[in-house]
Amino acid sequence: MAVQVLILNRKIMNKLFIFFSLLFLISCRKYEQPSEPRLNGRWRIDKVIYQRINGNDTIDKLYYFTGDQYFAQNEDSPLDSINVGFTEFAMDNSSIYFNSSPTFAGNIKWKDVFFYSLSGVNFSFPGFISFQTEKEKKVWKVAYSGFENAILQLRGQWNPNSLGLYECQTATNYDDVQIYITRIGP
Repeated sequence: MAVQVLILNRKIMNKLFIFFSLLFLISCRKYEQPSEPRLNGRWRIDKVIYQRINGNDTIDKLYYFTGDQYFAQNEDSPLDSINVGFTEFAMDNSSIYFNSSPTFAGNIKWKDVFFYSLSGVNFSFPGFISFQTEKEKKVWKVAYSGFENAILQLRGQWNPNSLGLYECQTATNYDDVQIYITRIGP
């Protein structure tokens, strides 16, 4: 009788061990840090969406597709005029390049080069790109960042002077410009 109780207890203990081992393996969670967006490479602007916001209403919403030309109103930027589907820019770890032209050797020469910084990376959105042009400081919000495409918000409802978790403004009238970009080169 004592041998049967020991065998029965051993079977119960083995089942409990397997149950708790499975419970431990199933309940494990993977912890991930927010990652910086992968913006290095050459990019082409494929679509532009312009919205004029007044309070909670969208007054004007314009879509620009390949072949259209977008002119930024009240904007002095390297991307103040965009030939959608043809305008390109490039980024590396520290610089952003605009206004390309081919060279005789078959390379690309960039007319405007600016140093940029990436900040505000968290789980809500990939962060902010800020750089200083000849005339003013530009801050772009990275709304989405994939491996081959991204969405940059050039203007919107955030304060470019105070970046962080609470960057939203209380403005009721603002322009929202989003550009959809596709990676075309390394």
